[in-house]
Parts: sequence; structure tokens; C-alpha cells
Amino acid sequence: MKRPLHPFKTPGTALLNTLLVYFLLITPGHSQHSDANGDAGRTDPADADYFLHQPFQSDRPEERLDLNHLGASYIFKDDAYYIDAVLEGYPAHQSGLRRGDAILSVDGTAFHPLWSLNDNTRIPHQWEALNQPVQLRYRRRTAEHTVTLEPVFENLYDSYRSASLNSVAQLTSGNKLIGYVHFWALSRNTNDVITFLRIMDSLAQCDGLIVDLRGGLGYLSEAHLDAFVRGSGNEADIAAISPWSSSEPINSYNRPAVILQDADTRGGPEILARRLAPLGRIETIGGTTSGGMVPERPVDYPRHAISDPQLSEAMFTLVELM
Repeated sequence: MKRPLHPFKTPGTALLNTLLVYFLLITPGHSQHSDANGDAGRTDPADADYFLHQPFQSDRPEERLDLNHLGASYIFKDDAYYIDAVLEGYPAHQSGLRRGDAILSVDGTAFHPLWSLNDNTRIPHQWEALNQPVQLRYRRRTAEHTVTLEPVFENLYDSYRSASLNSVAQLTSGNKLIGYVHFWALSRNTNDVITFLRIMDSLAQCDGLIVDLRGGLGYLSEAHLDAFVRGSGNEADIAAISPWSSSEPINSYNRPAVILQDADTRGGPEILARRLAPLGRIETIGGTTSGGMVPERPVDYPRHAISDPQLSEAMFTLVELM
């Protein structure tokens, strides 16, 4: 079973950060995103961002590094790893784990996002799929629970692509149809752009759209922008993001939309949010992005919230826009 890993948020100790640099784990808040598309512009393995961008920059699929994971991001706090987000369709998500859960142990041993699932006696190129379920113990608020799940073995490039596809959904509000998609990553790869446009096309009939860019990274293509403005018949829309839009005819989504963003929205997704925000039919909700973009409607997301207040606000706002 193959599915995605969001970058891990880790303690700020020099020793652990060094280990993470060597083994593909990065801190999303690390400020190495030096160009408009989130490419750090460096290939030095001493830079933590190298291992996040490595699979996106690899020319061949076989160069992308795989690792065993549960499809979740974590924050280390009070001597425990708390889930920060789960990726749609991946083991953590399928098992009902959610934001705020504290992961205590795997098969009776204290949990670590990397060492609990991968062989620390080998270098990443030599890691192999675990191919067996593990028993995970976690705490939700004050109660402890146990769940059995099987990790996936996959590189971050394929993980983010799969997560975006897994997230696509449609729901109703009254007599209105609302579409939802979480773009965990944007890519200029031709196949990925085609997939992006197909996702948008599958939601074209929706009266409103929620575009979730929280935790997103990657590279912006003109087609990503065109998917929201070309064919809209609204010259103001096109002028608002010019000269980014292309002259190629693309069916665009020209109805109301809400963009969700947070502190881990960076690179291409952040630029997409910035470029679309001026459009009167699109609003931004959530937290300030990695690059300092403040949403039109700031909404906090407490770690132990039972529901997603940002998503709830997006639904409410979208109904207003429609």
C-alpha cells in the first residue's frame, strides 16, 4: 500500500536536527525558501530543505528516496510527538488518527517518526519497506488507545501527489454543491499539471470551491493560475494576476472560492494564494503563511480542537460568497 508523508516538525536540538538532515526529515518552518516557487536554490545536503525538495528535483523516479511512514506530520512538545496533520488516504487518516493525538509507542517501544519505522543502521538509499503492520498506542486528550496499522513505503513526491488526489470531495449545503481539494504540493511536471487540471475539471460543476493549501509546497506553473481565470470572461480577473497567466485556452473555475492557508503554506502554494487573493470572488482564511501573507479572515486552529475551525469558517464564508 502506497500513500503520503508530510514533513515532520521536530525539536530544535542540534543533534536531532542533524539526524533529520541525514534522514529526510525537515522542519517545515525552516526559512530556506529563497525563491518565489519555494525552491531553496541549493543542493547542499547540509541544508534541511534539500531533503524535502530532493524528490521534486530528481530527474528520474528511481532517484527519489523512499521511507516508511504513517502519513502524518508531527510536533514534538512536552516529551511527546503530537500529530499536526494527517494525509488523506494514508494509514494515520484511515485509522482515525487526527490532529492533537499524542503518539506514545509503536510495538511497545517509545515512538519516533523515523526510527520507529526505518532501519537506523542503514543509509536512506538502503531502506526497505516494512511490509508488516505495527501496533500504535496514542493518547487523545486524557484517554489512551491502541490501533494497528501498516506503514507505507514511499517518496515525498509520490506521497504529496497521492494525497492531493485522495482529498477531492464534494458535499452539499442546502441546494448548493461545494467542492473541496487539498493541494499538498504543486509541480510543473507535465503529468502533474495535467492531473491538477483534471482535478479542477472534476469540480467545475460545484457552486463553490474550497482550495486547501495548508502545509503546501512546490512550484507554481502558469496553468495553476489559468485554472482560476482563463475563460472566466472577466477581464478584471485576468488583469489581477497578469502577466502570470498564459495565452493557452484552459477551462477555468470562475465561481466563488475560499483558500485555506497556514504557517506551513509556502513556495508555489503561497504564491498561488497571493496571486488569487485580489480576485473579488476568492477569500483567504486561516493563518499567516511562511512568507508572511496574512489571510483576509484569520482563524486559529487550536491543537486539540475536536473539529477544524478553519474549514468550518471556509464553509460559512463560501455560502456567503455564493
